[in-house]
This record gives sequence, C-alpha cells and structure tokens, in this order.
Amino acid sequence: MLKKIAKGYGNLLGTVGKLGVLLVVCAILGCAVVFPLWKFATSAPKIYTTVVLVCMIFAALIFFVKRAKSVGIRQFLASVLKFVVFIGGIVAIIALVLAGKRFFAIPALILTVALYGIVSFGFGRKSS
Repeated sequence: MLKKIAKGYGNLLGTVGKLGVLLVVCAILGCAVVFPLWKFATSAPKIYTTVVLVCMIFAALIFFVKRAKSVGIRQFLASVLKFVVFIGGIVAIIALVLAGKRFFAIPALILTVALYGIVSFGFGRKSS
C-alpha cells in the first residue's frame, strides 16, 4: 500500500516538474523572441514599422494567392467584392454616426444591405 502511495506521489511530482520545466522553457523562448523585437521597435520605430508592414503585406499576398488558387479566381474576386461592400458600408455608417450625421447613417445602412444583396445574389446567377 505504501508503495502505491509513493508511486502516485512520484507520478504527481513528475507531472508537476514537467509542467514547471515547460513553463520555464516557454518563458525563456518568449523573452528570446520578444526582447529583440522590443529593442528594435524602441530604437528604430520607423524602420520597425516599415519592416512589420512589409511582412504583413507579404503574408497577406501569399494568403490571397493561395485562396485564389484554391477556390478559383472568379469566386475569390466575388468574395473580395462582398467583403469590400460589407466593410465599406460598416465604416461609412460608423463614420456618419461619429460625425453626428445619424440621419444619413440609415440610408447608408439600406444602401449597404442592397449592394450586398446585389453582389451576393445578382451577379453570375442564371435566372429561372
């Protein structure tokens, strides 16, 4: 019986030890990645911003190219157009509300819904 209890505590302490080692390794790797980036961002903010923007644009281009190849260019462009109409409408509505022109936000909402419907269901569909 004592042997089982000792074995149970041994397993428990082994698991806690592994978790502790994992936390320490994650903290060290996190500091190894974050500290140089922080130092670069604070010492040369303009260059850092440029590098980050270039990396983000490059990643977005890779994502868009892969997406366009997987679904087809026509469907991809249709989904991009839907996204642009939706986000553009939301941005316009928010801008109108923040500018104090709440009355004009209602027609903008109606126009956004109508344009989204035309883009989603009007183009490329064969009528019955």
